[in-house]
Amino acid sequence: VRPDPEKVAALQCLLKQRGYFDTAITGTYGGRVVNATKAWQRDHGFAEKDLWARTHWMSLLAAGSKTTTKYGSSGDAVRRLQRSLNAASPKAKVVVTGVYGTAVEKAVKDWQKRVGMSASGVVNAATWRKLQAGKRS
Repeated sequence: VRPDPEKVAALQCLLKQRGYFDTAITGTYGGRVVNATKAWQRDHGFAEKDLWARTHWMSLLAAGSKTTTKYGSSGDAVRRLQRSLNAASPKAKVVVTGVYGTAVEKAVKDWQKRVGMSASGVVNAATWRKLQAGKRS
């Protein structure tokens, strides 16, 4: 199965933003992308593999500060949270708005339950660590 060029371009862009990919965004999953993904995996506690999986997407999308977010929060941290929740589950349909509303709170609580956390709906440092580690269940 050939990787989706749009997803590969997004991956290249995100890896570039974080200093792991230093060449043109092409949408092609080749040697330089594989090297960059393996470096990300290694640096974030994953086994190095040629494949980029859902857990890796979660980690990459959640990367950043561990700002506490909860119902009513807004901004970049909420957008990272929303994207990471979507990556966590193929069934997730969290709209990326940057605003922590009812749908985000429900998705956070559902995810927290799945990974064995108290379903508070508050995304604190411990919750960010699990998101950044790609925990799905």
